[in-house]
Amino acid sequence: MELLPRNIDDTLHKPRVIGVIGAIRTPEVGYMIHTDFWGKGYASEALQAFMPVFFEHYSGKEIYSFAEAHVDPEHIPSRKVLEKAGFMLLEVRKQDFQSPTLGMRDTCIYRLERPGKALETN
Repeated sequence: MELLPRNIDDTLHKPRVIGVIGAIRTPEVGYMIHTDFWGKGYASEALQAFMPVFFEHYSGKEIYSFAEAHVDPEHIPSRKVLEKAGFMLLEVRKQDFQSPTLGMRDTCIYRLERPGKALETN
């Protein structure tokens, strides 16, 4: 799903993609927003709109009881986006991600249970 900024003035700006959101490795979901649009609420709005679509899409043969998102513990804005959408911190995995520029990093695992299902913690 592509994200477009709202209130486009066609005389000044052409519509353009400012980010993406999706689930490439289900049940993991993710999003990216162009840095020019950080802090404007687009990621929060998009994720909140996307999650019902995710659960609806995976309600037939392939059913997921939860969605997950993985984020660096130091990326506070992204953690806030997840929390606004109802995701809860499930665990922090120590030194499990090799960043090309920062070396070994921890990963926060956030989970959102399918509506009507209680949170499970392994």
